[in-house]
Amino acid sequence: MRNWILGVFISLCLTACADREQLILGPEAVHVGTPHQIFVATNRQPKSNAHGYGKSRSFDVAYQQATVVVPKDHVRGQLSIKHKKPDPQTHFSIAALHDLKNDTGFENALARHTKGRSLDDRRAMVFVHGFNNSYSEALYRQAQMLHDADAFDVQVNFAWPSAATVVGYGHDRDSALFSRDALVETLESTRKGTRAKPFLLAHSMGALLSMEALRQLDIGQPGWAAKNLFGVALIVPDIDIDVFNSQLTKLQSLPQPFLLFVSERDAALRLSGLISGRPSRLGNDSDIAALADHQILVFDISAFGDDRNTDHFAIATSPALLDFITSGGVQHLLTADTGTSLILKAGSKKIAVTKETKGRAILWRLAPIKGPA
Repeated sequence: MRNWILGVFISLCLTACADREQLILGPEAVHVGTPHQIFVATNRQPKSNAHGYGKSRSFDVAYQQATVVVPKDHVRGQLSIKHKKPDPQTHFSIAALHDLKNDTGFENALARHTKGRSLDDRRAMVFVHGFNNSYSEALYRQAQMLHDADAFDVQVNFAWPSAATVVGYGHDRDSALFSRDALVETLESTRKGTRAKPFLLAHSMGALLSMEALRQLDIGQPGWAAKNLFGVALIVPDIDIDVFNSQLTKLQSLPQPFLLFVSERDAALRLSGLISGRPSRLGNDSDIAALADHQILVFDISAFGDDRNTDHFAIATSPALLDFITSGGVQHLLTADTGTSLILKAGSKKIAVTKETKGRAILWRLAPIKGPA
């Protein structure tokens, strides 16, 4: 056990040696890689002597429009980052960062960006990053997901003040709770600016923050979440299961679809459980008995990833899972009248899927099948 803990700690610390809060704009990158527009809301304090935002908390929300460039030599599922002087040929980069001043400027920018689009094309994905992320890293991850999964043309990033260090778990948990009001404001402004229901995607500790924000919205405006969101997906959520059920009781009804992606072999959540004294987290428990009263669809993705200690985001890093998503696998399981087991195509691969139902909750276990589809 001690060796495993040390291995997790060392591997996570390898990414923490550089100044991860450093953000160097590279306008020339748009001529090399593929640019993507991401709208940003953040309650991080701005860096005093550089671009971007750091780990300190702000009571005000700042808004930006970022041009994030995926490198020309990008490999699907990989996130190649160099904080100091990134090479747009091989590294993700930020070409431009425009200040939108306030919530009105943010809403107006979203309105201009979506003007003339159909309702479906106006829908935004609001991404809430997890533990141990810098401002720029959260933008890079969202650009990588957009580029590789080709979903939701309108992208909003909520960048809460993570310390961006593996030893900052306590700071990050407090920051997540501190950020509830700011995320509420972001969700409401995104809904208003796009005039369409946004989809909420939250990872790890960002899922705790997202559930707290939805709970707060529904306490103040009963039914807001179900009426104003196009759906919710929580990726390996770092939430105690009892806390999650307590949060659910305050939601008048759940937005649909409401998706959970869990992995029993997620090393980062095992470490989180060790720190909290509660080994079982919502994101690493495939037993859906505790969710039986709620209409929730759970995907067990334990069979994916390469078992690296830092592989904490398999739906964005596993080519097989990316293929599953882009080929309509999730949508098929949401809408099809399926049996207890089936095989779905995912690009050039096949995915075996088995179903388990308890009450209103459904669990789908996914496993790659070797050989061509």
